[in-house]
Amino acid sequence: MKKNPAMINMKIMHDIFGNNPEAIKKYIEHFIKVTSELLAKTKLAIDKQDSQLALEYFHQLKGPVGSIGLMEMYHVCEKAEDNIKRSDWNAALKNCGGFRNEVQFPFVHMIC
Repeated sequence: MKKNPAMINMKIMHDIFGNNPEAIKKYIEHFIKVTSELLAKTKLAIDKQDSQLALEYFHQLKGPVGSIGLMEMYHVCEKAEDNIKRSDWNAALKNCGGFRNEVQFPFVHMIC
């Protein structure tokens, strides 16, 4: 069975929170809120072709996604940073869109 790269690594969640589903749920809800806000800011920075802000926001996104094991999404951030450094705004916008699609929360069922 192929592992879904957009799935939260629940081993990491249990290492952090133990067997406390309420704490895990709150963390994931916080992750969704923070990530959604950062993605909105990132898209605006890309639309304005503001490389400094776009790089800052993608860098900020890497922290939360890496902390819960969403490594495919982490790598999307790295690709976006590379595209921004090359001023490839179309590719960066696609990275942002791909990230947003991943964060349309294929893992929401885990918090319900």
